[in-house]
Amino acid sequence: MVALIGNPDAAEAEDLDYKRAHYGTTNEGRAELAKDIAAFANHVGGVLVLGMDEDRRTRLPTRVRPVDVTDHSLTKITATATRNILPVPAGIALLEKKVDPADHEGILLIVVAPSPGAPHQILASGEPAGYPRRHGTTTVQLKEHEIDTAYRRRHAAQADRAARLDQVESDVFRARARSSSGPLITVSLVPDLPGNLTLDQQTVERLRRSAADDRPLVGRQHLVFRHTAVGHRRVVHTSDGPRGRNEFHAELHTDGSGSWGRWVNRVSTRAHPYGGTDSGFDLDTLVHTVASALGHLARHAAFTAGCSGTAALRVQACVDAHLYLEQDQWPAVDKRLAEGNWAYLMQRLSAGKPEYEAVAPERRWLATGESRALIDDLADGRGPLVSAAAELLGDLVQNYGMVEVPHLTRDGAVRPAAWLGNETATAANWVLQHRLDAVD
Repeated sequence: MVALIGNPDAAEAEDLDYKRAHYGTTNEGRAELAKDIAAFANHVGGVLVLGMDEDRRTRLPTRVRPVDVTDHSLTKITATATRNILPVPAGIALLEKKVDPADHEGILLIVVAPSPGAPHQILASGEPAGYPRRHGTTTVQLKEHEIDTAYRRRHAAQADRAARLDQVESDVFRARARSSSGPLITVSLVPDLPGNLTLDQQTVERLRRSAADDRPLVGRQHLVFRHTAVGHRRVVHTSDGPRGRNEFHAELHTDGSGSWGRWVNRVSTRAHPYGGTDSGFDLDTLVHTVASALGHLARHAAFTAGCSGTAALRVQACVDAHLYLEQDQWPAVDKRLAEGNWAYLMQRLSAGKPEYEAVAPERRWLATGESRALIDDLADGRGPLVSAAAELLGDLVQNYGMVEVPHLTRDGAVRPAAWLGNETATAANWVLQHRLDAVD
């Protein structure tokens, strides 16, 4: 903190602003805080330093004036941003530096990343109050043509991310479908702000060692990615499953994007009296795969590729990946037969014998779910990961006529009683290892 005082390199700039004290809890104070955060998010990002005097002429910091840095103060700042900025910028971090480690005062850094969700509008007393942007050491309002341009950039970026999501998902889907056939689950992640990992021999060796040490399946310790290869701007990890084939497949790209593919069994009910059966995806396996893949992909994005902020997420369940890949070549008769090869969501009747029943009324040949989440929350592996998995799975299972999965809650808790068969112990271990909330 002292090193900043009088330092010419620490002068206030378009990405740095000093404040003597907290903004306060009045409507005016909350509006001012929202304006300063949105101004950075609508420009190149920046840092607000609370607890530092500055010389108005030189713009240099002159004196530390410690402010409260307790959790209560940080919570109020987060709440102000959430309630007074539309849409809420994802890349906001609060960092405190205490004068004395045992004290509750120090300087507070509000770090705001440049936002792919720009332009951000601020609210004052619940009413729209413009689109601020940092300009030098001051804040200005975006003009109408600038707002229009910003919206066009946002929509173009969203289209680019959707195309990127299609690409990374398709790469894994095609790699898996060419090697075998059967039901395939894919889970994909694309950061809003791409990273830039340099892929050289040293990096590949480091990622190979990391994969050998990692345990990507939540609640389990037995699986590791045993094989590592290199593709174009990506590292490919695979691992043999209990069925003797490369059951798990992960492609991790240099921009922080990534996708998982996992072969799963297609399970069936007991035969009906008329001779038919229902069959489909085991819901326990589907939930476990999505939660595991999201955490693993987010750790790559955050810790390896250096990404932060939000990411687009997608899960896809396909009844027969190989047949789907060749659908353009289906003869008319075979296509009609393939279209009858639908699947339900299935779950065990009990933890004993492997007997299943359909848990939703609809059946699908191919189903997709999409959502968004903060990369750092997913990489942390705790409650926010559970929430994100629940939301993504909810979007998927609604294709089958099911509202949400019973295994996870959108509040970030696990419901162990909903997991049956071999997954009962998996859920219990996951809760214990990551100190998750559990509900009945």
